[in-house]
Amino acid sequence: MRSRLPFPVLVSRFVLPDPIPCPLQWVIPLIRPLSTHPASRSNLKRDGEITKYYDLQENLGKGSFAVVKRAQRKSDNRSFAIKIIRKDKLTPDELKVVYDEMNILRSVQHPNCVKLFEVYETPRKIQMVMELLTGGELFDRIVAKDHFTEKEAAEVIRDMADALRYLHANNIVHRDLKPENIVYLTQDPNSITKLTDFGLAKAKTKGITMTTACGTPQYVAPEILRNERYTSKVDIWSLGVILYIMLCGFPPFYHTDTAQLYEQIKSASYSFPDPYWRDISPEAKDLVMRMLTLDPQQRISATEVLQHPWLRAAKNNTRALGSEHTQRIKLLQAKRKLRRAVQLIIAANKFASILDKLAHDETYLNVVAERTQKELAHRRTVAVEAGHNPELEAQMAQYRRLMGEDDTPEATEFKTNDK
Repeated sequence: MRSRLPFPVLVSRFVLPDPIPCPLQWVIPLIRPLSTHPASRSNLKRDGEITKYYDLQENLGKGSFAVVKRAQRKSDNRSFAIKIIRKDKLTPDELKVVYDEMNILRSVQHPNCVKLFEVYETPRKIQMVMELLTGGELFDRIVAKDHFTEKEAAEVIRDMADALRYLHANNIVHRDLKPENIVYLTQDPNSITKLTDFGLAKAKTKGITMTTACGTPQYVAPEILRNERYTSKVDIWSLGVILYIMLCGFPPFYHTDTAQLYEQIKSASYSFPDPYWRDISPEAKDLVMRMLTLDPQQRISATEVLQHPWLRAAKNNTRALGSEHTQRIKLLQAKRKLRRAVQLIIAANKFASILDKLAHDETYLNVVAERTQKELAHRRTVAVEAGHNPELEAQMAQYRRLMGEDDTPEATEFKTNDK
């Protein structure tokens, strides 16, 4: 008889304003640090057409204002991912976000952070030459494996903790650490992982705290939900949630009601239930508890994570966590992808309803014109394709049979004015 989790699993996420997520958004995330950062590499900027130096190939992903293409550099045939952003499709505030993120990536030089190589800018476009990541997202890699071990979980945590140590030492806070933003460099079994998507990242003055409410519901730190000033320790909390899920296959905080979920997070109400945690090492549980410590001043730092005994002990722990563990991760992924498809359909339907109601408003039609119609057509196409994915629907049906889960609240954008 299949075992059942004693609770529903919530997988919701906050997204940036673009309502059509790039199918491979991890290949080349939006970007955001500051050109005044001491490590800023201003020589990355190039003027002119990128096609002089790169052969642009197939699309890797597409959003409402940008497209990601595979490209080959003519000088050495090396492959990259190039994000092409149309300036005329952005408002001034949206354009500032792109420049901010781009400036942060210019300043970041670490083997476990996605790399920005060059930026080509014309009056109409921004073209960012990025590292091409082909190894897949963290949880997709776990699902693809026959088994997963504490040793492998420790390797991921070591990579991410070292990336955070570097970022925090340079006064950069990521603020949106989640499994989708941890991507393997290649398909090699020993590939390193890379931290991606710096769209909510913040480069701050040393010693200054932040107040902007932003992040993804399941992974957000309690001090952010309490509207308190916060520090780089919010990234440690998020990584602790990821570690918890990697070890047992479900999240530490779960509720079908968003308000109740937030209350659990704000009080750090989690446990290590049997039988799912019975065979997990005491050292691993200790690290989880230190990372999910309610008081950020008492919470472990990235440097201290790297020094924790579990990272050494786990090198020899190759015992498989079991097929049911992998199945739970698989179902989490299936639900997340299906929810994204549902949100796209809802967004497309709402947009279509607005158009229908205002179809006879000449002023409205003159303002919206061709751009709106093209946008709607694209959103409908993406939503329909995503919403009728037989594989996802089959996975979701299995998920409901195993988990007995009700629908969870829809994710909403979670970001205020940056402070």
